[in-house]
Amino acid sequence: MVAGLCLSLILLAGCGYRSPKVDSWIGHHREELVKAWGPPAAEVPLREAGARLGSTSITYMQAPGLYTLQHGDLPSTCRMVFHAGAEGMITSLTYYLC
Repeated sequence: MVAGLCLSLILLAGCGYRSPKVDSWIGHHREELVKAWGPPAAEVPLREAGARLGSTSITYMQAPGLYTLQHGDLPSTCRMVFHAGAEGMITSLTYYLC
């Protein structure tokens, strides 16, 4: 029970990390991002309700890292998902397990 609570707190703390360098891509065109970082791991058109036609989700993955826990290590891969509008401008960014 305590180990599960500790793991939950570690994962929540990791999700709160924000990188000003990565956040600075908001407002830039997706082509600039791809030119600087290379091809994304995935680029998916957004089709959910409320998404503008032509909007996309652009995903980059970082090399796996490890959270060190009392009873072993937990492997984790940071995933950064950029959201670009129909005109290609990056409007937001979401971090997962960073």
